[in-house]
This record gives sequence, C-alpha cells and structure tokens, in this order.
Amino acid sequence: MEYWDAYMPDNDARFSFQFVKKAVSMGAIAVNYMAVDSLNWKDGKWEIDLRSDESDMPIRVSSKAVINASGPHVELLNKKNGLSSPKHILFSKGVHLIVRRITNAHGVFAFFADDGRLFFLLPMGDKSCIGTTDTRVSELPVSVNDEDRKFILTNINRLLRLEEPLTVKDIISERVGVRALVVDEDQFDDKSDWMSLSRKHFIDIKEEESYISVFAGKFTDCINVGEGLIAAMGKLGFDMGKKGKWYGEDNVEDKVSFLDAAKSLGMTLSGEEWALRLWRLYGKDANVILGRIKEDPEKKKNIIPQIDFMLAEAEYACENEMVVELEDLLRRRQMISLTHAKDKLVEMSGFKRLSQVLFGEDWEAKYERWKKDSVPVDISKGRDGNRE
Repeated sequence: MEYWDAYMPDNDARFSFQFVKKAVSMGAIAVNYMAVDSLNWKDGKWEIDLRSDESDMPIRVSSKAVINASGPHVELLNKKNGLSSPKHILFSKGVHLIVRRITNAHGVFAFFADDGRLFFLLPMGDKSCIGTTDTRVSELPVSVNDEDRKFILTNINRLLRLEEPLTVKDIISERVGVRALVVDEDQFDDKSDWMSLSRKHFIDIKEEESYISVFAGKFTDCINVGEGLIAAMGKLGFDMGKKGKWYGEDNVEDKVSFLDAAKSLGMTLSGEEWALRLWRLYGKDANVILGRIKEDPEKKKNIIPQIDFMLAEAEYACENEMVVELEDLLRRRQMISLTHAKDKLVEMSGFKRLSQVLFGEDWEAKYERWKKDSVPVDISKGRDGNRE
C-alpha cells in the first residue's frame, strides 16, 4: 500500500526551524538558548524573567499574553510558576538509529514490531533511519541504552532480508526524545494499556490571565495546532487578521526564476541538482546564496570537502540561521551529524574554517567544545549512553 500525504526530506528539526524563520520574516522576534526563570501576572499583563544560557544575563520582558508551547515541559513550567493544569503529561521515550542505506526506495516502510506498535524504516539523506521504541519514562532528559538498541536491531533484522544482519557497529548516530502524551487525572497512574493512550493535542485557555498551554501534539498535526492557537488568541480578544497562507513553499514563479538563475551558474553536484536542494532548504532566501556565488564562484565549493555544504551556505547560516554552537548547524539546520559518524566528522578537514565563518573571533572555543563533545560513546562495547 502506498499513499502520499507529506514528505520531510531534510529532517524534522529543519522543518520546525522553517516555522521560526517564516515567523521572523513576518515580524516576530525569535531567540534561542534562552530559559524562562519566572512568569508573573501583574496589573493585566505578564512579566517574564528570562535568562541567557550563553551569558547567564537576566532579561525581563512584558506581554499581553503567553503561549506555553514547551512540549514535554509544558506542565513542569506551569507548576514552577504556580499555574494549575487541567491535564497531565506522560513521557514516552522514542529512539531511532541511523545506519547505512539499506534500501534504494524513497518511501517510508512501515511494519509491526514485536511489541505490536508500528516500526519504521525511513530514508535520511543517503542513510536509513530505523525505529522506534515506546517506553514509559518519568524523568527528563532521556538517553539511549543497550535495551533500546537491541530492540530496534532485532526487529529490523527480523523484518528485512538483509545480506548481513545489522549490529551495533553499524550505528552511525542515534536520536532520542520523548513524546508528550496528554492524559486526565484518572489516567495519570494507569499503566495497563500504555500504547493506546491518545497522541492528540489539547489546548487549555485561561481567559482571565490571557494564558494558553499546548499539551502534546505531533509534527503530523502541527497545522491543526497552529489553527487552534489562532482561534484561542481570538477568544482572548486579539485581532488575528485575515486567514492566509502562513507556511509552505514560496510561489512557483519565484521558484522557476531561481532555478533558471542557478542553472546559469552550473549548480549541479553528486547527481542532485544543487538548486533544488537550496530552494527546498531556504526558499526565496536561496537567492542570497546565489548572489554570493555570483560575486565569488569559489564560494560554490564545499567548505568540508566530503560533505555537500557550500561556503556560501555557511556565510548565509552565520547571518540568518541562529547558529550558536556548531551542532546547531550540523544537526538542527542540516543532517550532517545525523548521517556521519562523530569520529569520522572530527577527522575531516574544513571544520576549523567552518567555525571561523560562523563565529568569527569566538571560533576556536566553539570548535574545541564541539570537538570535545563529539567523541562518541563506544556503543560497540555495550556501554550505555548518548552524547547527542
């Protein structure tokens, strides 16, 4: 059975970041590496104390309304600030392993694992992503352990006829996180039918305090969550304007114009037309990258010889992609550290230059921190842990 619904070729982190960039282009102010210390409702508005993870500098801002969309932290943030929650959050740990490409198909393969839940084989660049697990946990953060690896590898080897079974030595990188599952009070301690709990989201509105909490939710439901938030803000008395397109590919005429301009610069490499990749990642902003290449054709070259990522892209990322640490770029804006083993990346030339382009005078400290944190746990010897 095949069906077409949506395709996420550049991973979920990039998909999520595109929402942020679109919001900024429409006038929003976005910050990262900033924590919420406290929320106080005072004289008809919110006073919000923030703290920079980088400098530890406190910042106070005021707001007419607050939307708590902190995923698995939604209930924790509410409790920390004395706000009651009508729902509770339970955590389901999910793990994926990235291995060599084990099928040439571009689609997603779906199976049933030993525990009865869906099990997937997904394309991820020139590699394959396999999983997932569904394990109830009570605390954050979470990590990958030997039991998770064994479950995924056992299932993929059972479900596919591979020339050689996959082992822990085949793991290139690992992903781990939690699903935030929303439940009522009477379900909070119920462990009898864990996987049957709903994955649907719930939006709670405190009208007197202009405070909204988003419980649970998934990427596959994100447009509905957004529309629900627009309706909730309208209920609080905010004029949300006319409904229009707020996410998706830029218009076709702009795309055709961009592709023609890219073709004139000979933008092809490794069998994939560079122009299509640039358009997919950056939309109309890809014209900025083309402009840099037109001024200096050398910027079309890969900044790291073994990886398809141009110098012009690195310069663009420095100015537009909110990159604070090297891993922000390598994992959350691109798929580089997902599809390449950490120990291999450290050995590649070009990373010092990349750090210089991204961070200027601070490049060396950022590079050394990334290099130190990039030493992988030796999972081939059965040790638990996850340095991602």
